Amino acid sequence: IEVVDSLGMQRRKGVWLRCSAAEILLAMGRWDEADALGERAMQLRPEGIDLLYAHLVTGAIALRQGDLVKARTHLQPALEVSSHVIDPQMHGPLFTLLVEQAILEGEPDSALALAEAGWARLGHEPGSTYAVPLCAVATRADPEASAPWLARCESVLGDHPLEPTQAQVATCRAEASRAGAVGGGDPVLWRDATDRWDRLGDPYRTAYAQWRLAEALISLTGKREEAGLKARHAHRTAVSLGAKHLVTEVEALARRARIALAPDVPPEVPSARPFDLTAREHEILILLAQGYTNRKIGDLLFISPRTVGNHVSNLLAKLGVSGRVEAAAAAHRHGLLPTDR
Repeated sequence: IEVVDSLGMQRRKGVWLRCSAAEILLAMGRWDEADALGERAMQLRPEGIDLLYAHLVTGAIALRQGDLVKARTHLQPALEVSSHVIDPQMHGPLFTLLVEQAILEGEPDSALALAEAGWARLGHEPGSTYAVPLCAVATRADPEASAPWLARCESVLGDHPLEPTQAQVATCRAEASRAGAVGGGDPVLWRDATDRWDRLGDPYRTAYAQWRLAEALISLTGKREEAGLKARHAHRTAVSLGAKHLVTEVEALARRARIALAPDVPPEVPSARPFDLTAREHEILILLAQGYTNRKIGDLLFISPRTVGNHVSNLLAKLGVSGRVEAAAAAHRHGLLPTDR
């Protein structure tokens, strides 16, 4: 941005670079910075595909923040401009956002119609990575009508090597599992989606998956202890990000399930977690400090004792300690446990 601005190229490359940076900041959970860059891109009076990109990014930020009015003021003009553009890089994200907005506005039929329109736009290249997020959000719109969308998702990119694409595929599978379910669907699938988004460092999508996981655990297994932990993680993250709709959803779940959303876990923002612990490693550290065995931790978190052992080895290395007792002491010393906050 600094280079192209110094060369007097603000209205072309400057707009594009600001939008690209804003997208990255949005995924990282740094929404205020993203919003400032998006607004600056709009102030530069872009045209053509640059205008589409600026509307797209600014609308995405507003949607995450729960400002549906602002989101619509950007996404509708983006839809109009997109009719003159042939580029899956634009069409995929745009229609994904339009479907999500319709979901948040309580219009599942409109959401599915928009998803079909988006798929038609991508028809010349349905196997692109931009088709998978569209399939995932369409599945979210109406799990009972998810079969064709899951089939599309699996057929076009079920084995794609990129981790972000695999996280979207995992989310699509988890959303589809809600069909016919009383609550949030299959906890195994939601746990997979949660872990994938956490590894990618996307706090919003991690929190969304944790909310669904908590819902699934309560309705299908009655595992209230883990459900409460996941709900509190999701709530803390949503509040810290300013994700109003997600805050509302998690709080509604907490009321229905009588879960206390006490501030007893650190925010679900990977960059803010000491020692670069993942969410799963931090959960295991908390349980380890309470004296639980690997088998008991595995039972609580629905993973095998062997997997717990692998996580324990990783967190011991990250903490720079040689055993469980030292790990518990380090956790207390650095304020990593709920009772330390």
